[in-house]
Amino acid sequence: MMVDQNQTSSFIPKQGAVSTRRARRESSLGLLLLISLLLLGISLLVFAGSFGYRAVLDRQVNKPCGGDGSACGLKATVDRTREELGIEEIIRYSRLDKKMTAAAGLIDRHISLVPLLDLIETETLHTVRFSAMVFNVDGGVTLEGVATSYADLASQVKTLEKNPGVKAVVFSDVDLNDAGQVVFTAKLLPNSDLLVFNTN
Repeated sequence: MMVDQNQTSSFIPKQGAVSTRRARRESSLGLLLLISLLLLGISLLVFAGSFGYRAVLDRQVNKPCGGDGSACGLKATVDRTREELGIEEIIRYSRLDKKMTAAAGLIDRHISLVPLLDLIETETLHTVRFSAMVFNVDGGVTLEGVATSYADLASQVKTLEKNPGVKAVVFSDVDLNDAGQVVFTAKLLPNSDLLVFNTN
């Protein structure tokens, strides 16, 4: 068997295969570098755009009103509108309205004893005299009085029971004093409408 001297076999790879791998590696690194640079450029553009947009918004909000008829910024427009509407006066009137509403509520719940005293004055018989009066928390009134006789006391009870301003009346502790007069205690419960303070 004759070996050709020009043809030598070798286990060492040929130079062409190594350079092909290196070229592939360099092209993939170049592609990654290109993508990275592209992303960096997009990020810088987004940052510059957002910074510019913030500057535009800041100028639109804080732009002062000029005398040349140009548009005012948002802040200056709000301040000018507030001055034109008189917001401070509106707030003051709103507070006054709340106070007036609270005062009206207090007046509506206020109790006036004048109608009750008028009722006692007009409905008391000439033969009956009240000597003490205590206004109770429940709205009732405790009266201590003197009548000339039991018949006069019975007439007084009927007179008070017939009055529409009286819800209930109860007489108790009936007794005779040293002068022969009838002493008593009366618990009078007026209608709630009678005691309501009303300016109308």
